[in-house]
Amino acid sequence: MPELASHETCLGCHACEAVCPTRSITFQGDGFFTYPHIDIDTCIQCGKCEKACTSVRGGYEKELDDVSQTFYCAYNSDGEERAKATSGGTGGALAKQALSKGWMVCGAAFDEGLRVKHILSDKEDILDKIRGSKYVQSDVTGVYEQVREAVKGDRQVLFFGTPCQCQALVASLPMAQRASVLTCAIICHGANSPKVWEDYVRHEEQKVGKKLVGYNFRSKDKGWGAYRSALTFQNGTTIRRPAWNDVFMTWFAHDYDTQEACFHCPYRIEKRVADLTIGDFWGVEKLFSDVPTRQGLSVLIASTDKGKDFVKDVPQLVLTEVDAVLVVKKALKGYVEQRTEEKRQAIIQRRKTFEEEYAQHGYDFMAAKYPAQTYWGRVVHHLRFRLRQLGIG
Repeated sequence: MPELASHETCLGCHACEAVCPTRSITFQGDGFFTYPHIDIDTCIQCGKCEKACTSVRGGYEKELDDVSQTFYCAYNSDGEERAKATSGGTGGALAKQALSKGWMVCGAAFDEGLRVKHILSDKEDILDKIRGSKYVQSDVTGVYEQVREAVKGDRQVLFFGTPCQCQALVASLPMAQRASVLTCAIICHGANSPKVWEDYVRHEEQKVGKKLVGYNFRSKDKGWGAYRSALTFQNGTTIRRPAWNDVFMTWFAHDYDTQEACFHCPYRIEKRVADLTIGDFWGVEKLFSDVPTRQGLSVLIASTDKGKDFVKDVPQLVLTEVDAVLVVKKALKGYVEQRTEEKRQAIIQRRKTFEEEYAQHGYDFMAAKYPAQTYWGRVVHHLRFRLRQLGIG
């Protein structure tokens, strides 16, 4: 039988499922995430799934030495669009340009139950649906096939996703179709559990007694970088809180429900294989002393000629080319893997313990045992930190 990625190495990108000619591979729930399973009765052992899987294959499809990247500091000139976005509104500007050219756009959106799924559309309303970061692993079941059908019909597609999802899409396409797809990868911290997210939504709904109809993982009500979440309920109530006071965001920060393979992500290196890469431009003030950061700034990385040509024609983008070496060394903390193997293994073990406890006791128990900080707890935390800095205590 073909070799599929293990629980420890599967990134959940669904490349294997997308390339299977007999639809013998399905993703099935097992704890925090779903993993690929083969129907042995229908598998024809063609090996396409192994070739599409970066984890099994052990490397990229293209040579990274050939990648010549251009780094930009970028933001959307439309202040309203920028204010709604997670960082500089760059993704929105790219999507709007694609739609204006008659392309289709594909990205992660909430469904009516606030589950995160990839959607494909050429309608203007997709801009609102895919806007903003969603720190949950998106369900891409069937979407690569939809993109493939669109390209067969002579459509161009702009695809937003994590680096592994972008590569999975490319791997699922015949060589002749790949020129019709422009991939834009998000700088990714790691994929968080859809199961934990759904339990969190249920818990918040029970507390308020109303359906949760909207969630902003990175509200800018106090500016970019304030790390605040905003929960909107069916009765119009909106609850805003610092990320450290939000259980889901606290667990996200501690990697309690991050997919294990993300700790050894093969894409977390300087050179990226997607046509474009976007993310928060953390540390930008180290490069520009007078840059306005309150409404957010993006880093935009063009890794292919196709990507470079596209961004130059986006009218809403304000671009400033920056030195790649300085960006990676002085800014963009977390862009490349900097943790030691020992540190990563310690996090993985802590995460496994958390998942085992969660499976045994459920969300409510874990929320009480691993709570978000209270305001006074935050004050005490800062005092202890300052005392340690001073060598006291």
